[in-house]
Amino acid sequence: MEIVWQPVLDKPRKEIMDRYSDLAIHLDIKFARKLMAREIKTTNMQRFQEIGREVLETYKFNEKNPYSFFEHSLFVNGIYIDRGRGTWLICPRNDIASSNRRNQSLNYYSSNFDTIFDERATLVLFSKWIHYCDVFLEDPSF
Repeated sequence: MEIVWQPVLDKPRKEIMDRYSDLAIHLDIKFARKLMAREIKTTNMQRFQEIGREVLETYKFNEKNPYSFFEHSLFVNGIYIDRGRGTWLICPRNDIASSNRRNQSLNYYSSNFDTIFDERATLVLFSKWIHYCDVFLEDPSF
């Protein structure tokens, strides 16, 4: 089994008392390109949003559309926990546009992660997205 994503803490844990550590995620560039090349049906996009809402409800968040899909592809360029607080994980468009370079990964960066629940909810959402992408890539009927 190939590792396609890896979470990384941008700041040392000693800063927890002031602000929760920032999270970054590295996504394998080859896997990301496969996702960008695969169009996603609106019904499947809506199902992803439902799954995301269910996850966020367990953490007491109320975001209606947690996943932001890149140009109707299977690739998610943003995960939103609470837009009102500015709490999200995004892959900057400039990084996506320059993904044809020899980079090993695309990087996602967090914004305003103030609690451990922000980080946990994001990791669960990211993990679920990757899990279901494997299914989508295996079966062309999706």
